[in-house]
Order: sequence, then structure tokens, then C-alpha cells
Amino acid sequence: YMKRFAKTIVKVLLEYADIVKKEFPAYLPEERIACILMNNVQQLRVQLEKLFEKMGGEELEEDAATILKELQQQLNGSLDELAVIFAKSLEQRITVSVKEVGDRLVNIKSNQQNQRISVEVEADEVLRPLMDLLDGSLTQYADSSEKTVFKRLLKELWKIVIRIMEKTVVLPPMTDKT
Repeated sequence: YMKRFAKTIVKVLLEYADIVKKEFPAYLPEERIACILMNNVQQLRVQLEKLFEKMGGEELEEDAATILKELQQQLNGSLDELAVIFAKSLEQRITVSVKEVGDRLVNIKSNQQNQRISVEVEADEVLRPLMDLLDGSLTQYADSSEKTVFKRLLKELWKIVIRIMEKTVVLPPMTDKT
């Protein structure tokens, strides 16, 4: 009986997660709604954990417990996928900000005679385009997302920022000077 019930839960929750994944790209322009959809998948995970405990937790028959634990992992994977999709949707804006950071850094390098300005002020000015973008966005995501969802978003956004920073500022493409 419990195994059959667990299989029914799997069908319902995976179907919901699949619908969210399929529809998710359409909601990316409305970031608050995209965050809410990710929160919904996170809540599926939370409620599944509570259901697992109500069904007997570790005393639950092995087959049913295995089915529910695998479902938990699948929902985890779905949430990770949504976070990646969401973060990638911001890649263009991050790229523009990082390029501006690179341009400002080049201007400071070529303006070395202006030593009166402190290094701290210069660093703040160089990073301002990226920090302005991230500050506004991260505040909104923190307000719209559950803590677990927000952590996943931060992780994915950090990967993108670092990758773009490496490509654009640290190791810029070589220009042909021949």
C-alpha cells in the first residue's frame, strides 16, 4: 500500500516539476515570479520530507522509502536546473557590467599619474557597474526567494560572474596587432 502511494506521489510531483521546468523560461522576464516558481519546487521538497516522516520515516518499508528518497533527489535536480536557467538569463546583463568594469580598470591603469585618489576609492569606482547590478538584483532575489533557493541562485550567479570576469578582465581576448 505505501509503495503504491509513494509511486502516486512521484507521478504527481514530477509532473508538476516538469510543468514548471517547461513553463519557466516564459517567466524569466518577471524575475519575482520566476523566484516564486523556484520556491514552489523547494516547498515540494519540504512537504515531501514532512510526508516521509508522517508515513513512518526510517521505519517506512524499504521500497517506499527508496522511492521517496529518489524523488527528493529528482526534485533537488529540478531546483538546480531552474537556478541554472535563471542565472543564465542574467548572463547578458552581467557581461555588460563586467565589460564596463574592465573598461574602467583600463582607464585607471592609463591614468597612473593621478595618484592622489586612494586605491580604495578607485576600486569602488571600478567595481561600481557590477556592484550596482548585483546589489539591486540580489536584494530582490533575497526578498522573493526562500533561503535555500537564494543560496542556489547565488552559487550559479557567482559561477557566471567569475567566468565572465576571467574571460573579459583577467584574460581578455588577444587582439590582432599585425
